[in-house]
Amino acid sequence: MDKINFFPNSLDIQNKKVILRLDLNVPLRDKIIQDDTRIALCLPFIKKLVGKKAKIIIISHLGRPNGVKVPELSLMPIYKYLKKSLQTNVFFFKGNLDEKAQDKFSYLNEGEIILIEII
Repeated sequence: MDKINFFPNSLDIQNKKVILRLDLNVPLRDKIIQDDTRIALCLPFIKKLVGKKAKIIIISHLGRPNGVKVPELSLMPIYKYLKKSLQTNVFFFKGNLDEKAQDKFSYLNEGEIILIEII
């Protein structure tokens, strides 16, 4: 098998919100990605969604040692990687999934991405 097909090509997702819960927990050192394998493996699928003009909402987080949120484990390096790797607007939102987050989603245009860091 040389390629995974996640959805049929005929699926109409133009202008529809697609929520992806991705494991982007990659090793960082001094806020620099040491191994981008997990992110790189997601890029073809994300690019396919962008090409189909979906509104893409990515939800993720990095590790939480002992259940504690550590500021050094921000998704900001992953956001920068996605922004550099994708030919579309990528936005970053850090917060809870509440009305404020829903308001951000309403401004997404076709083929744009918002990366949400769950706190």
